[in-house]
Amino acid sequence: MRLSLVVDASVAVKWFVREEHSDRARELAESGAHLIAPRLIQLEVANALRRKVRDRVMAAEQALGRMAVLASYLDRLVDEQDVLTAAFMRAAALDHPIYDLIYLETARRYDAVMVTADQRLVQKLDGLGDGRLVRQLDRWEASRP
Repeated sequence: MRLSLVVDASVAVKWFVREEHSDRARELAESGAHLIAPRLIQLEVANALRRKVRDRVMAAEQALGRMAVLASYLDRLVDEQDVLTAAFMRAAALDHPIYDLIYLETARRYDAVMVTADQRLVQKLDGLGDGRLVRQLDRWEASRP
């Protein structure tokens, strides 16, 4: 059985833009793991790429091309509605933006590990007992989740 990983937008953007730990993100994409994300990832990556266009890191046409292939990196895109209630309750309890919790609840729903480049989120969740569900990108290794 293949390892299942939920990737968030902070990881996916690194597939398309050279940033810190982009090499690790590409390793993850090529690892053979079953990659899952909520459809929300498409909007978040589009917004991040829009900022890259604004900052002249890439041309708009390049960003559109990257957006067009994002889904091909993923084995499964899931509807946020499947986890929205649980994500909302967790976000309310933590006083944290719901977007991050949608990825976390997707990991919980699909018995997967969420991989993120958001160090602050990892630290917050680890302190609350959800650390087993989350792995920081720079600490992810192909040999283990």
